[in-house]
Amino acid sequence: MHSLTRVSKRILQRDTVSPSLPCYNPRRGTFDYNKLAMPHYRIYRMKDSPRQQFRWAPHLSGCAALKPKEYEPRGEVQARHEYEAWQLMRDSGEPISVGDLLETEDGQLRICKYVGFEPAQWVLPEPKLHAEPESGAQPAESSVS
Repeated sequence: MHSLTRVSKRILQRDTVSPSLPCYNPRRGTFDYNKLAMPHYRIYRMKDSPRQQFRWAPHLSGCAALKPKEYEPRGEVQARHEYEAWQLMRDSGEPISVGDLLETEDGQLRICKYVGFEPAQWVLPEPKLHAEPESGAQPAESSVS
């Protein structure tokens, strides 16, 4: 996790915050223009069995294809970016581990790998099509006498 720590420290040391909308306070029903709203990330924890396979698999670059059945939703975190979310969760005692996912409010997935966060997407199984026998098909006649 040394690479992730170095990268997150470098990103967190920047003072730039991407432009965002003002923060809405639902209790008061007002917007606070002095506070910027931060995105929420949904956290998905990888189940133990697939995690062991994931940890020992070679690193592949590009968008990771993930099966929803291998993950469990485990709450949310509010942060400016995924590296700040990683740091906040590490400090809370429930760190984001290799193989865990962060999902943005608009549905983009980011998977935690040894080298940092990379894009990911859900792979949904295709529905099984049951072939109906043709209605005009005749059963084969037996030629045994």
